[in-house]
Amino acid sequence: MRFLLSPDPDQNMKTRSASQTKNIVPPTAPKEEEFKFGAANSWNRDHLDKIGVILSRKKKFDLDKILKIKESEWPDVMRARMPDMFP
Repeated sequence: MRFLLSPDPDQNMKTRSASQTKNIVPPTAPKEEEFKFGAANSWNRDHLDKIGVILSRKKKFDLDKILKIKESEWPDVMRARMPDMFP
């Protein structure tokens, strides 16, 4: 395969520039910056809204039913994790 590095000797500057076509590229619309979520431990309400998570619950969880033990029988470790639930 041969690559032509110099112009053809038969062409002069006027005919060479006329034979070359110029590609005109129109400007494109600016791209809107995509929302970046980052690490999940740094998410806030806005991040969750963007992915469709609904956090409004009117009814509170009954942990006695979920854990199948009474609140008075909860281990101290569990009480330490939920300080706002115990006066």
